[in-house]
Amino acid sequence: MLGEETIIFITFLLAIIGYSGLTTVILFSLRGKIPFLLWRTISAVILAHVVMVWAYHYN
Repeated sequence: MLGEETIIFITFLLAIIGYSGLTTVILFSLRGKIPFLLWRTISAVILAHVVMVWAYHYN
């Protein structure tokens, strides 16, 4: 199993990736291009982050 520190690291890494991805998607959307594949991928990353936060804090 993964250690507690590793799980916390992965959780916050997913948060950083999620926020960066949302920023990227917004910038593309402002130019008129909506990258649906990127949007869905980032949504999955954010969902994984939320699930990990809930699993860690609310065992």
